[in-house]
Amino acid sequence: MIRTRLVLDADFVIGDLDRRIFGAFVEHLGRCVYTGIYEPGHPTADASGFRGDVLALTRELGATIVRYPGGNFLSGYNWEDGVGPREQRPAPRPARHSTESNQFGTNEFMAWSRAAGVEPMLAVNLGTRGADAARNFVEYCNHPGGTAWSDLRRSHGCEEPHAVRAWCPGNEMDAPRQIGQKTAGEYGRLARDTARLMRWISPGVQLTACGSSNRDLPTFGAWEYEVLEECFDEVDLLSVHAYFENPHADTGSSSATWTAWTSTSRRWPPSRMPWPRAGILSSASSWRWTSGTSGTRRAPPSTRGSPAGRGRRAWSRRPTTSRTPGRGRCAVGADEQRRPRAGRLPRATGQRHRRDPHRAGRRGRRQTIFHPFALAARHARGRVLRPAIVSPARAGRLHPEMPYRSRARRTTKRAAARRSSR
Repeated sequence: MIRTRLVLDADFVIGDLDRRIFGAFVEHLGRCVYTGIYEPGHPTADASGFRGDVLALTRELGATIVRYPGGNFLSGYNWEDGVGPREQRPAPRPARHSTESNQFGTNEFMAWSRAAGVEPMLAVNLGTRGADAARNFVEYCNHPGGTAWSDLRRSHGCEEPHAVRAWCPGNEMDAPRQIGQKTAGEYGRLARDTARLMRWISPGVQLTACGSSNRDLPTFGAWEYEVLEECFDEVDLLSVHAYFENPHADTGSSSATWTAWTSTSRRWPPSRMPWPRAGILSSASSWRWTSGTSGTRRAPPSTRGSPAGRGRRAWSRRPTTSRTPGRGRCAVGADEQRRPRAGRLPRATGQRHRRDPHRAGRRGRRQTIFHPFALAARHARGRVLRPAIVSPARAGRLHPEMPYRSRARRTTKRAAARRSSR
């Protein structure tokens, strides 16, 4: 029998839990928006075209804040294309891995957020656009009226301002795949100027600057430092993005990599990331752990190679065993982390798997990753305590020592038999 010792003391307080730790995001990619959260004609759709089954699952999931419209989609998107009467919006345009119909935009997302009971977080395009477009976007959303863009919103049927507090200037601007990729200095100066203009229009906004998009990039760590050198006085948070796979089909080692990173991300790597500096908190705003070929199934043949099939996964229990402690690791960083968000919302609610041409009208379902998220969101409240844990370890392919307590375990008779035979 494996014995682990856990000690908790009410005096070892890290901080109050920010409920926005239970976040997700909605992006115009694959079936996330169209035939995902928005599908006029679906048996459960309301008058606005919002799928009732997905809304119900979102509420059950317990998501607290949702970012929109991306994601990598953001860097080529003009927010003006998605507002106003649908019949007057631009014709469909090529977008990242898809064609954007412009039938779902900012006002639709705001209405969906209210129906789902989540706080909206909007992102501004700093790939093909800049500070002026961002300023106009904030004016459209947050200004009460009497100006060009706020009056345009009112003419679109939204008399009251949306009052969006959380904003992201850009997305993963260091990524080689990103439209309008920038150096840290270029992005930092653009984020600084953009943030100033956004605050002039709406002083109460909370801004999250882009951290590095990948821990394997040579600029990882140095990027964050250089960005903050330029925009430190103008932003509130710095995003942390991380994506983990399981190329060696060793779930334990891959899970340990994720757990080790989340427990040290605020100072990773120690020699190159001297932050957070005073007043700057980190937001783990996009993270994902997948089990690679051993833990997923491919998209249906009818959608393979198409935009609709891109990114579609049927999750096994393996990602679930990592997301459970991963969410806890973000909570343990309650003194320095805010608003961690997992991957796109449909990954948990599973609606993208139910809409290939042979399954029209099917309802969404709960993926395996739905349950740890929902349980944590339902029960996590109050103060976060610093645990003291003593646990035996075992050797893994990627790590010489992996504490058993570092990942959730689901013991079955078959798994127990395998361990006893080693």
